[in-house]
Amino acid sequence: MTNKDLRETVITWVFGFVSGLCVMGLIASVQMRPEIVEVDEPAVVELRTRVMIGSVNDERAMRAMRVTAYCPCSKCCGKWADGITASGHKIQSGDHFVAAPKIFPFGTTMIIPGYPLAGQAGEEVEVEDRGGAIKGDRLDVFFPTHQEALNWGVQILDVEIKL
Repeated sequence: MTNKDLRETVITWVFGFVSGLCVMGLIASVQMRPEIVEVDEPAVVELRTRVMIGSVNDERAMRAMRVTAYCPCSKCCGKWADGITASGHKIQSGDHFVAAPKIFPFGTTMIIPGYPLAGQAGEEVEVEDRGGAIKGDRLDVFFPTHQEALNWGVQILDVEIKL
């Protein structure tokens, strides 16, 4: 993905003083060309910051993440080894999904290079689970057996996230 493929998002912060109190708000809007916004009240100031967040065509972003693996066994899941993910999904044969931090809502779609190993590597998988150690830039991919999870190991990968 090159910079010309990225969509520009303008994040607008609005703040001012009302009755002696500082009032602040965040408004996010997607625009291809930022425009100048006139301020009606002299006490209100508007600042804009541009960030690039995904491609124009399919709204995806890339993020370098530490990707580990787990299975539904008690070694990996502890007391939560009941075959049901944090989203309520009942694990079935052939399932491929990911455990991700809470910043990624359940159902968020990701492409993780090399996962799943069986089937079409690079296919989209959804966030269906959470994990106590899954915070920040970490993901845990699901495998049906403990040995497959161990074989995956720890990998630093550029993960494609559908926004």
